[in-house]
Amino acid sequence: MVRWGGRFVGRQTGPRPDFRPRTSNRHWPAPASSLSFRLVPSARRRLELWLIVAPLCFLSGLGVGRWWADRAAAPSAPAPVADSSLSIRQVVAKSRDAVVGVRCLLHAGSPEGKRDGSGFLFHEGLVLTNAHLVAGHRLMLIVEVTNRGRFEADLVSEDPVSDLAILRLRAAPADLPRLTFGDSSALEQGDWVVTLGRPFDLSSTVTAGLVSHVDRPLSGIGERRSTPYLQFSAAVNPGNSGGPVLDLHGRVVGVTTARHAGAEGLAFAVPSRVVTWVLERMERHHGQVPRGYLGVSLAPGNEADNGARVLDVERDGPAWHAGIRPGDVVLEFAGEPVSSAQDLLERITRALPDAEVSVAVRGQDQYAVRSLVAVLGNLDGNRRGSPTEPTLLGPTDAARRGGEDG
Repeated sequence: MVRWGGRFVGRQTGPRPDFRPRTSNRHWPAPASSLSFRLVPSARRRLELWLIVAPLCFLSGLGVGRWWADRAAAPSAPAPVADSSLSIRQVVAKSRDAVVGVRCLLHAGSPEGKRDGSGFLFHEGLVLTNAHLVAGHRLMLIVEVTNRGRFEADLVSEDPVSDLAILRLRAAPADLPRLTFGDSSALEQGDWVVTLGRPFDLSSTVTAGLVSHVDRPLSGIGERRSTPYLQFSAAVNPGNSGGPVLDLHGRVVGVTTARHAGAEGLAFAVPSRVVTWVLERMERHHGQVPRGYLGVSLAPGNEADNGARVLDVERDGPAWHAGIRPGDVVLEFAGEPVSSAQDLLERITRALPDAEVSVAVRGQDQYAVRSLVAVLGNLDGNRRGSPTEPTLLGPTDAARRGGEDG
């Protein structure tokens, strides 16, 4: 008996009815008891897609993981630093009130009568200018401060070697503006610089130009001309002497001191690294700038493979007594290697007089190195000629001395 719809019906006889659809020739799946089976088309497509996508995802995961590991191991790039440079207009507005005019009135018998130049305030009532402006028999020093009037001034200290001098204003107000020093060693060729001064007594005159050369040694390499110069292309005229050369942060990177009389755009300044050294030595030695002296003239540049080649030796000078002769190449000074003539000159002049220093030299035709000991003299006591030659040259001096002066 078969239960159907809640009722029992009689036993069915004959073949069982076939309810499978007749519109398809495909076979129905095998019974559940069979171990083999076949996928329907939609399931097969999903499996094929998964077999393709899964390896791609795996490989992509390896690539992302490796990139992330490399990124974590690599040092992070420094954050960009905002450029704090000012425009030339901003540099001028920030600095011009601290730039002064300097007038040196000479005694009646002097053929010049007076000298006019520039300077700038750098400390309370102190003005930095050129030594050649205030040298000689002075009658009076007058400093004109922008918008503050004129002040009489006294000479505090001067250094003819670097052509720097310090003046102190009489009865100077405490609130006078002043300039700060930058690092001239950070300058590179092509950097912009700004000059301020009083050429031809025209106050607050601004010119701008490029750094043409950093630490330019001028002709006549010797201890009396040991100052390296900052060469720049801004226009410089008589009266600019002593004025500041500024970087684009408004900091002093040089003091204008010379120009080429026979050309345009060839000006020179004492770099700030030399200025700050001179000021520090003045402070330590009661306004004096003692320098060592060896008594040698050197070949300019780096004529020797390494070291500095000696062209001439002052007879009975410190180098002569130490055993240094013309043609020798100085390889070491005070235990440190010498890289060039300018390097040696700076180290000699920055040493103190009476210091005993070791000097290693190689002869002109010898390979053996001689170790010598020199007792340095005093550069101030060995200067010859006028220590106050004007550094703004005229045509005659320029032709006679190669067009340059230190």
